[in-house]
Amino acid sequence: MGPVQRAFAECGGFRCGYRTPGMIMLTTALLREHPVPDEGTIRSWISSNVCRCTGYR
Repeated sequence: MGPVQRAFAECGGFRCGYRTPGMIMLTTALLREHPVPDEGTIRSWISSNVCRCTGYR
């Protein structure tokens, strides 16, 4: 596993199989472009990944 996948596993990020692959891809790309992103940047990037578990939030 890569560092992002490992972090998801260690921090309980594998809650559903629907959104997890997209979140890992988004997180990897985000950290490549913004190694230390602020909260606004993180929210902006992950807002494009639909999560059915939380009512599409």
